Amino acid sequence: MEESALVAKAEKYLKEISNDSISLDNIEEFENFKRLYYKLDDRLNSLQELKESMDAQGYTTPFTSLNKYGTKAIAEVSLEEMSENSRHNQMFRMKANAKKNVLDRVKSAIDAHKIAIGHLEQCGYLKCDSCYKKYSLSEFRLKGEKCSCGHENFSFKINKDATYRLEIIPYLPLSGNYLVLMSELSGYGRNSFKKVLNILKQERKGLVKTISLVIRFRD
Repeated sequence: MEESALVAKAEKYLKEISNDSISLDNIEEFENFKRLYYKLDDRLNSLQELKESMDAQGYTTPFTSLNKYGTKAIAEVSLEEMSENSRHNQMFRMKANAKKNVLDRVKSAIDAHKIAIGHLEQCGYLKCDSCYKKYSLSEFRLKGEKCSCGHENFSFKINKDATYRLEIIPYLPLSGNYLVLMSELSGYGRNSFKKVLNILKQERKGLVKTISLVIRFRD
């Protein structure tokens, strides 16, 4: 796929995600729960395919094509050639920025979908009505909605002992619009957000799975 077509495809898909609102109405009912999970899982797969295509076309280092400009000594370059080089430089820089921005949004959308799916995985699971084996939603889908014992009847359970917050899912940057959401924060909110990111960056070992928020206020 041509570079411009890939950028247009990614932007169109992200816009579709942005226009598709997330509803948590009656989410405790299995069909609603499964519908939301499958939708997010399908989107995640599509986003990851887009990212792989972008990686294959060098979107991770989009400015490398600009390095060949400016290699000649100034005395060896005519004014006409300098003007032409400047025009091409500007054109390639615009294309490189477009690649960088859309890849950044796709990566953000992937992370947001993983967070949403993770909360759903923690919230609900299925139990076979025959052998009572438990399945996560990902295992249930991977198995073709059939238990290893051969039965297809399951009971949907809410895991009340797990840690999850389904209410945050509609507010996640699922379309990769995290910069837009950040711009809507107050100055204090943006500074607090940056502090949280800095704390996460300092975690050199292991994987951060949960974060506890402590709010202090004066009476």
